[in-house]
Amino acid sequence: IIFAIEEMGNRYTKSLGKAMIICVAVSGAVAIVLLGFHPIFADFDDDMSFLQYLIVVPCVSIPAGVLGGFWSLILFFGVRMKQARIFSKLP
Repeated sequence: IIFAIEEMGNRYTKSLGKAMIICVAVSGAVAIVLLGFHPIFADFDDDMSFLQYLIVVPCVSIPAGVLGGFWSLILFFGVRMKQARIFSKLP
């Protein structure tokens, strides 16, 4: 429900007001009533030792951070390239 409201953005909430937010909330409540509560991570079982966490967390978080930094640079320089004179005729 929260993701649906977030995806609507400011444009929809300004034009449609509270009606769209109420509609999303009511539809989510109806889905919970009809299908029941469904926790996504209810059966999460932690079988890793502390030493395994010390190995896994840096091996995942450092490459993810570097890739996120590259992604932000690509977005930043992509916008700057589109605004340059050479690319001003492109859509």
